[in-house]
Amino acid sequence: MSLNRRSKHITEGVARAPNRSMYYAMGYEEGDFSKPMVGVANGHSTITPCNSGLQRLADAAVEGLKDAGANPQVFGTPTISDAMAMGTEGMKYSLVSREQGGGAAFPGDRRTQDAGLDRRTGWDESAGA
Repeated sequence: MSLNRRSKHITEGVARAPNRSMYYAMGYEEGDFSKPMVGVANGHSTITPCNSGLQRLADAAVEGLKDAGANPQVFGTPTISDAMAMGTEGMKYSLVSREQGGGAAFPGDRRTQDAGLDRRTGWDESAGA
C-alpha cells in the first residue's frame, strides 16, 4: 500500500501541476511527492502558559517526521484560554473547540496534534486501516 495514498490526490498528475508548484516554492524536490505528507497541528501561542511550550514539541515532531522520511506540514490551531474565557460567552465554546481538533480538512496522509495541559493527543486517521 502506498504511504501517500491521500496526498497523491493533490500532488500527482498534469492537473495538479499548480499544486506541485506551491510545494516547489517551499523547497520540495520531485522525489518528495512520493513521501507521505504528515500534518503537525501546532497549538503554540504565548497567550497561556499551557501552550507557550508547544513550539518545541512541534519542532521535535517535524524533525522526527523528516528523519522517518515523511514531509511534515505544520499548521496552527485555535488556542482557547479557560482562565481568560471564564465568565464570558467564550466559555461556552472552550470544550467544543477541543473536540474539533486542528486540521479536520488536512488533505495529507497522517496528522499529529499537540495541545496544552492534559489535552495532548496523537491522531492517526489511518489507524486500523
